[in-house]
Amino acid sequence: MDLNLENTDIIICPYDTKRYLLKKISDEHILYNITFYTKEEFISKYYFSYDLKTINYLMNKYKYNIDVCISYLKNMYYIEDKDYKNNKLKLLSKLKKELIDNNLLYINNLFKKSLKDKNIKVLNYYNLDKYLEDDLNYHYNYNGTLSNKIHKYNKEVSNYLIDKNITKLSPSTKKKILRIETDLAFIKDEDTYNKLLIHNLKNTYIDNIKYKDGVNKINIYNKYFTKDDYLFLLGFNSNIIRLEKDDNLIKDKYKNEVNLYNTTYKNKRNKSSLINIINNIKNITISYSNESAFDEFLECPLIKEYDLDVIEEVTSFNNYSDIYNKLLLTKSLDNYYKYNEKKDYLDNLYSHYKIPYKKYSNKFDSINYKSNNIKLSYTSLNSYNECPFKYYLNYILKVDDYSSNFNTLIGSLYHEVLSHVYDKDFDLDKYYDDYLKSIEVSNIEKILLKRIKKELINFIKVINKQKEYTEYHNYLLENKFETIIKDKIEIIFHGFIDKVSYLDNKFSIVDYKSGNIDTDILLMKYGLHMQLPSYLYLINKNSNYNLFGGIYYQKILFNYPKWSSDENKLKKSYIDNTKLIGYSTDNLERLEELDNTYTNSKLIKSMSYSDKFSSYTKLLSDEDVEDLIKYTENIIKNTAKNICNGKFN
Repeated sequence: MDLNLENTDIIICPYDTKRYLLKKISDEHILYNITFYTKEEFISKYYFSYDLKTINYLMNKYKYNIDVCISYLKNMYYIEDKDYKNNKLKLLSKLKKELIDNNLLYINNLFKKSLKDKNIKVLNYYNLDKYLEDDLNYHYNYNGTLSNKIHKYNKEVSNYLIDKNITKLSPSTKKKILRIETDLAFIKDEDTYNKLLIHNLKNTYIDNIKYKDGVNKINIYNKYFTKDDYLFLLGFNSNIIRLEKDDNLIKDKYKNEVNLYNTTYKNKRNKSSLINIINNIKNITISYSNESAFDEFLECPLIKEYDLDVIEEVTSFNNYSDIYNKLLLTKSLDNYYKYNEKKDYLDNLYSHYKIPYKKYSNKFDSINYKSNNIKLSYTSLNSYNECPFKYYLNYILKVDDYSSNFNTLIGSLYHEVLSHVYDKDFDLDKYYDDYLKSIEVSNIEKILLKRIKKELINFIKVINKQKEYTEYHNYLLENKFETIIKDKIEIIFHGFIDKVSYLDNKFSIVDYKSGNIDTDILLMKYGLHMQLPSYLYLINKNSNYNLFGGIYYQKILFNYPKWSSDENKLKKSYIDNTKLIGYSTDNLERLEELDNTYTNSKLIKSMSYSDKFSSYTKLLSDEDVEDLIKYTENIIKNTAKNICNGKFN
């Protein structure tokens, strides 16, 4: 056997390595008393383990999504019981203590004691972090020398469960799904249950079918290669060396506080690992491509670094692939027309295939997409009606251009604080600081945040003052509303409304806006500008509030005249900018309850009344509101129908 296992008590290795070793031991009829663990199994026993109850707790209490919960939990292994300077480390320390106190991290003290005087080997793992290496008393030298303990992780190639029709699945796969459902049975919240169900299904793997005389697709980091093994290493391009970025939860500049390797060390180690593995394989064929139909690729830098001979493949047409031949014909025609280079096979290809070379049509053809149910919001509704193909990219293909930045951070911060503004024990500093606790910002952004906090304090003073002008003193803040429309398809329409204020069964809606405000609802005929009508529709379908008071936007961030030295003028400008902008009821009795200053309003912009309303005042009768709700539902139905029929021109 090529590995000495004598006096070995524990081996930490990938599952494929374990299978290889057990087969070798069996074939050679050697008896060893060895316990095998994968890296993940060992970590969960040595440090702590967690389960769905742990994730459920974090999701419900802190409103984290599943990925954030798992990221935080995996970054708690190296967290010690001490004070940290970095905010994220402080947060991880606090959460870890809280989970331990609530018996949601399961610590196996007996396991650590059982390791005393045990000989442990680490095999075929090349990416242990420093905290684990230290605890195993093992370090990897990336200059090319390997000890008898080895390390690296690479994701196993496999397909996860995507077939929703359980009757088509194998008995073992059905068993896995039923196990998932059983594990989730304790979760009462439907939204949390659905998120965890989808997450667990995506991370449950179907066993690969293996053929006796087939070619094995393997992970080279997990296997021992014998002199009889032949390896074909495909795609030896620049991306074969796993280069890590400094984009983990804990950045390099903060790793001096914890026992973690920095990115530079990891990248040198990854490169060294690959070199050593290749050098130890006797029969290996390495290949790479310079390009595909749509991309160009860079060769692996190791080729030049080690002065490897490159044998270029002679390009020719393929007897088995029409697609390849058509691409080759296109490329050959390019070379012929651009550089007057004619390949030997060009005439044969050109006479055999008819391709639309140098022809283009911008006419939308079709996309093969059908569905009988859909979930829509105001945002996705607007996206489709702006451009159906834009919707297809963002919501079907998930090619979303959304990225978090400082502006989105401020918007979210405002919404978080304002969702508690009417709490009995409201503490602005608490909600403001808690929200920013786990978010890293630059020094310039810290300065801006101080100014923005002052703006927020001023805004809260204004809306508290505005309470004096209305009898609508009951509130629903940051509430999710949802309704199901049963048509030929099932439509779930939902939205989060910033603020609903109400008196008995009378209501008004307010949406906070930081950008420009356009209240023109005439664009509804194109399915656009439907945010306020959408919220009106959701309130109508989801509550006992059926008497319309108003629908409004309210600015939360804006520029106002800083050039003036007149403080009163500045204050007046600020108050005017924070007035509600939108549509009010034309019922005078109801309007007076909503705004007792409506004759010259301190609450609603452009609202005034003497013998009649000002020409600038925007009003809706109850009949208008009813028509608006019906019209909104028709837009939702028609848009949903078009989406489900794949109309993405």
